[in-house]
Amino acid sequence: MENLRRYAWIALVAATAMTAITTFQTQMQMVVRGEEMSLVSMLTWNAVIWYVWGALAPFVVVLCQRHPIVWRAWRWRPLALQALLALVFIALHATIVSALMQVSPNWFGMPESYFARVVRLLTTQAHWGVMCYLATAA
Repeated sequence: MENLRRYAWIALVAATAMTAITTFQTQMQMVVRGEEMSLVSMLTWNAVIWYVWGALAPFVVVLCQRHPIVWRAWRWRPLALQALLALVFIALHATIVSALMQVSPNWFGMPESYFARVVRLLTTQAHWGVMCYLATAA
């Protein structure tokens, strides 16, 4: 339990840093494109995305500790298990974020339909999910 608490604090710090960094990046993209979006909207969008990952990250660490990838040429099972866990966590992230965005999907620039939001998040954010899972697992 102590390890999970420590990982949760690390994830909170990382999620806060990533929220700030991606909000700045989004702001710069908007300036370059000549588009406008309120800082509150950008910050909220990024906070939802990153704090959900922050909440999931400690569980990724614990699962990776319990099921480490031990490379042996004839054993693909640990790698396959981690790939499956990555897919599960990416899908879980999209479903949780979509549920949180249900409060005001239009404000987030997302479709009204829950399923359509999940699909959009998976198609636009899955690459971040892979990187987050790999970084957390590492």
